[in-house]
Amino acid sequence: MQHLKANTQIIVTIGPFVDVGDGFTPETGVTLGAADEAELIKHGGTTGIDISARTFGVLTGVAVDGYYNLTLTTTDTNAEGLLLVVIQDDTVFLPVKAEFMVLSEAAYDSLYVAKDAGFMDVNIKTIGRADAQETEANNLETATANYSATRGLTGTAVPAVAADAAGGLPI
Repeated sequence: MQHLKANTQIIVTIGPFVDVGDGFTPETGVTLGAADEAELIKHGGTTGIDISARTFGVLTGVAVDGYYNLTLTTTDTNAEGLLLVVIQDDTVFLPVKAEFMVLSEAAYDSLYVAKDAGFMDVNIKTIGRADAQETEANNLETATANYSATRGLTGTAVPAVAADAAGGLPI
């Protein structure tokens, strides 16, 4: 399943489109507007949305026969969650289904946009509710400092006491 960034136009590859008669011969002349059905279903949706007017073009080359590029618009990707594309024509090709996961812009960027350090962007101040974030982050910092102080931990030092003994690390 391919991840898509919410509210973004993107070209996705759909296929393979194969002949309805033999089930394996690639179909390279499919016209989206002429198909019996060309729809997408958004997460939580109960009806299909017509995509027959979207930009749709066949890929060329021996290894890609039967595959097409489909342009999804910002309107198509404006609902986070599962996005299902279904294209079928009962007399020409077998049904083709493609599933995508639409992620929020922040989640997508956190996963796929290059960071200098190579790590995902994590902000400790977003632990809880917006009105309590600062307090929760400060409480966590204080609790961590207190634990280190009461357990004899400073920096990266480990206490020189047997585990589970007084002053040692708890088991």
